[in-house]
Amino acid sequence: MSAVKHAFEKIGDGIKHGIEGIGHAIEGAAETIGGALTASPSLMKKGANEFASGLKQTVSSAGEIVGGELGAVVGMTPLGAALNSLTHGAASRLAEGVGDNASDIINTSLTGAEHMVGGTLTGNSREFLNGLMATAETASYAIPGAGEEELGARMVASAAENLVKNSSENSAENIVLGQQTTAA
Repeated sequence: MSAVKHAFEKIGDGIKHGIEGIGHAIEGAAETIGGALTASPSLMKKGANEFASGLKQTVSSAGEIVGGELGAVVGMTPLGAALNSLTHGAASRLAEGVGDNASDIINTSLTGAEHMVGGTLTGNSREFLNGLMATAETASYAIPGAGEEELGARMVASAAENLVKNSSENSAENIVLGQQTTAA
């Protein structure tokens, strides 16, 4: 499959996942309100969890869309197309990873905020501190002069990890396809 086609499929998947995430967030908000109106703490908690899950899914879908767009741009440029042909689409996958990594960073902050609220409500100081650390880590990226370097290092490390993972998956897929071809 061409890198550009894959990138556009990723954009389509991102849109689909975004719509699903918004739906989950709306359902969660409705359950939370229903729990508040009926004085049902379990329904409120279930609704809040579903809302948070839908919000994270929506953020991840935005990362998919941005990653797909970056992958398509790389695949359409002459240099990107040449690199993709030499690396079996790795240049576009590397660009796609940027959007995924950005959404992971935002979701880490959202999870941290959830833990802070949960720790406060239950009196669990460990949960609160873990949430505070996750939120502070994300906030540290905004520190001028230091945050950009840390964020860049994290993005490069994560992109390299994704590149290695994708390369090994492609190698395994090519081996399996090669075995099927010779067996036929």
